[in-house]
Formats: sequence, structure tokens, C-alpha cells
Amino acid sequence: MAGLLTEVGLCREKPRTARGVSRSVGLQFQGWQSEMNRLQLRWKALRRKWMYRLRRELFRSVEPKLTGTRQLLLRQRMQAYQDMLRRDEPLPRLEDTEFKVFSQNGEDGIIVFLLAVVGWEHRRFLEIGIQDGWECNGANLAKHLFWDGWFVEGGPGYAALARQHYQWDPATHNRDIVVIDAHVTRDNVNELLAAHGVRNVDLFSLDIDGMDWWIWKEISQIEPRIVVVEYNAAFGPERSLTVPYQDNFSRWDHHSSGLYYGASLAALVKLGIEKNYRFVGCNSSGVNAFFIGEHVAPAVLPPLPLAEGFRENTAQNRIIPHARQFAAIQHLDFVSV
Repeated sequence: MAGLLTEVGLCREKPRTARGVSRSVGLQFQGWQSEMNRLQLRWKALRRKWMYRLRRELFRSVEPKLTGTRQLLLRQRMQAYQDMLRRDEPLPRLEDTEFKVFSQNGEDGIIVFLLAVVGWEHRRFLEIGIQDGWECNGANLAKHLFWDGWFVEGGPGYAALARQHYQWDPATHNRDIVVIDAHVTRDNVNELLAAHGVRNVDLFSLDIDGMDWWIWKEISQIEPRIVVVEYNAAFGPERSLTVPYQDNFSRWDHHSSGLYYGASLAALVKLGIEKNYRFVGCNSSGVNAFFIGEHVAPAVLPPLPLAEGFRENTAQNRIIPHARQFAAIQHLDFVSV
């Protein structure tokens, strides 16, 4: 009724108070912010889709020409290491063997070196945490060393992209490469691996930016010769710590620096000893630690003292100097292990 009277001019509309105007503007701003967030997510999804297509087309035109050359060079590199063993020559330090083909840093080179020295039995790998599968530790094994294996990725949309990639890649489309779309927890990891027939693995790589210690501790389904696990150099070489377990952990939800995640190198070395693995070194970027089964080539690659193998994380050092990193997050919760 008031609306009708206002329309015919017999009733004046009640003036809006400053509080009402402020609330209205606030609601409008929230609406705009929500819409901007939605558009940003949509833009990121489209950008990822088109970047994937662009990389795929470039890959299709260039990669076949490089694959054969890389395979030859890798075989020559492995043969050189094996010749050093036969001649009883001193082996290089782990970080001196680094090179990058598809790995995040120099892990590809270290893995080739370790395989040349300790050998393999089944030509199978398991890697948990690969995003879209373009930059990971198993890619070089699958594409250039003719390995089969399992990739596990729980990030939204990433597993589908990785599956497409390995299905149409000429080097892997006829190999037994399985991409598992699943979020790994300590409660489901062994059941998940068993359900997908994961077995007889020579190399296991784990990089999930958070629950790495908890997941490796829980795994009993496989006994790989080589294990690669991400560690958090911000915790320093002495502290034996991990972040508390959470099923859905995000490092950015806990601290804006992103430094709160994973486990210290000391914690992983202790866990490795419990699981009959010896620590043999880290990559020079201070991201991944490498372990060898106790029964595998103990005379060739003896355990490395933790203090000698520890490396600072070069990427994190560009954000906060290493000496100040743990101080920035020490007020948060940790588990001593």
C-alpha cells in the first residue's frame, strides 16, 4: 500500500539513514567481491586450459625430435656411472649429478645416477603429487627409460590433464602408465594402492606439500629401492618436527609465507631408519631428500650424515632469509617425532 501511495504522490518515501546506506553499500561490495572471485577462478581455469593446449601442440611438434636424443644421452650417462663403479673410481656427490628434463629441479639427474649405481628390478615407479604431470620425477622414467608406473594426484582437474598427457604422448601412450585421481590420506593410502594394483615398485616419490611424513610412515604396500621425499628446510637440520596431521591440509591456510608444511629432514631421516632406509643426500635446491633401501648396495652408497647432506631451500630463501624462516612460524603447532 505504501508503495502505491508513494507512486501516486500521496506518501513520501522514508529517507534512508546513513546506517542503511552503509549496509546497502556493504552488501553491494560483497556481491561485487564474490563476482570478482568467481571471475578470477574462471579466468584461472581458462588460462590453465589454454596453456595446456598450447604446451600440447608445442610438445607434439618438438618432443618427438628430442626423445630419441635424450634416450641416447641418458643411456650414455648411466653407462658412464657404471663404468666408474667397475673401475672402482670415486663416485660424484649427489648434487653434482643433477640435471633437469621433466623434474622440478635437478632430480632427474640424481635419479639416473642412483639407478645406475643401485640398479632396478621391475622398471616401475609410484609418484604421489604430480599436479598436471608435466613436471615431476616419474616423467623422465616413463618417457625416456621405458618404465611403467602409477601417478597419484588429488588436485581438482589435475589428474584428468595428466591422464590426457600420457595417453597421447608418443613415448608413453602404449605403456602401462596409470593416473589415479584421488586425495591421499593416511587412512586410505594402502587401500588405494592395493585397489589399483600398485606393486613391485623400484622408485617411490612423494611431494604433497604437507602430510609427507604421515603418508610415508603409513605406507606398507610397497618396498621400493629408492625413495624421494620432500622436506621443509625452514625447520633447520637439527629439529625433528612435522606439522600435525590433517586430512585436508593447505600450507597457505596456516601462514601467508607458505613456510608451514611438511616435515624436517631430521624427522624424515629418523622415519627412514625405522623403515630400513638410509639417507644418501638432498638436491642442491633443498627440496627433496633421497633414501636407499638398507639391503641395496650398502658398500657403494653408505649413509650420509644429516648435517653434511642438509641443504637450504633456495626458493624459500628468496622470500625470507633462512635464519629467520623458522622464527616466522614457530608459534604454530608442531609434532616432535
